[in-house]
Amino acid sequence: MNGLESKVMSIVHTNLGLSGRLIRLLRDERPKADPNW
Repeated sequence: MNGLESKVMSIVHTNLGLSGRLIRLLRDERPKADPNW
């Protein structure tokens, strides 16, 4: 793996982590009885 690939992978992992955190925050704000969440 060259330097560019590792940079891209780290960016992808960071974005996945951030979006996962956002999704979790949004889910926590939704009503627990909402079947869509």
